[in-house]
Amino acid sequence: MRNAASRSNRGSLLLCLCVISAPLSWPAVARAAEPASQVKSDEAADRAKLFITLLKRRAERVLEAHRAPPPPVATVSGGVSTGYESNPNLDGARKGDAFAEESFSVAFRPPITHWLKGEFVADFSNTNYLEFTDLNLRMTNLAGAFQIQPRPPLRLDLGVEYGILNFPLDADSSFFDKRAKAHLSLAQTPWLTHKVGWTYQLREYDTLKAHDSAQNRLEGLNRQDQRHVALYELQLRFPKTFARAGVEWYRNFSNDQYQEFYDWEDILWRGILIRSLNPRLLAVLVGSQERKNYEARSVPAINVAERDDLWTATGSLIYQLRPHTSLTCSTTYRYQDSNDPRLDFTDWIYQVGLEVEF
Repeated sequence: MRNAASRSNRGSLLLCLCVISAPLSWPAVARAAEPASQVKSDEAADRAKLFITLLKRRAERVLEAHRAPPPPVATVSGGVSTGYESNPNLDGARKGDAFAEESFSVAFRPPITHWLKGEFVADFSNTNYLEFTDLNLRMTNLAGAFQIQPRPPLRLDLGVEYGILNFPLDADSSFFDKRAKAHLSLAQTPWLTHKVGWTYQLREYDTLKAHDSAQNRLEGLNRQDQRHVALYELQLRFPKTFARAGVEWYRNFSNDQYQEFYDWEDILWRGILIRSLNPRLLAVLVGSQERKNYEARSVPAINVAERDDLWTATGSLIYQLRPHTSLTCSTTYRYQDSNDPRLDFTDWIYQVGLEVEF
């Protein structure tokens, strides 16, 4: 396990279309004054967000590629993956590390009426690094949603999520993640759908205390972070191709006065393209560009507000070994450009995984 100084680094994250997540981390040199738990928990929250989103996308692309009937009322699946990351700390040392990840998912989709459907999903994952063991993460996420469609082409989705993110070797980084969502979809044509939505997110830390403007711990006041997300998305569906492109706008608030780490505005452009190459092979491309504009944080050398741009691109192949068993190979490239040169980084992630549905 790393020493205390190295714990100021944010944990690196993995992106795989079998056990999917995305790395969003910062180099240690740029955040040396910040508590490790605050930095790590920010990344873990982003990881949870993308992990659950892409798990759902995987189900969509399998259904789309094979033109299967509606999904069964209940499904159970599990997956294992392993890989290597070239720069998990995103620092000048560029020391790589291997990792392993296991996941388990249970989904229940009861057809309540012809215009009302429900979906209840429980996801569990366990990530372990070979050397940087203080980045190990256990995640549990419970989600429930109702799809309301009194008449096509409009559909309203209402949902809630409850997540537990636990860093076994760093209790201050562990937190509870609560979300409420509302999405409205309009199917303009059989192949074109528009979606708008809003999400409210609350992160409540288990042991981490908030700080005042002088960096003093506020005993009796655990840290809480809030986020509001507005989104617009465009979906295209064809016999062998599925594409989705969208934009999200974030606004963040925190009761931690010293760090003000979450007090920034964010705009995220993202897209996914899924193509069925043959009855057993799927190709997936995922890309995003994220811009963070900070209000209180500034670049020391030039005394201007900090801004960060993060670019992520992933290519994956999913091969159907058997009707309920798939093999995934994935490569991810990340690049960050900031007006604070200390925050610039590049990173490569290679991962292979196996998933089985019961």
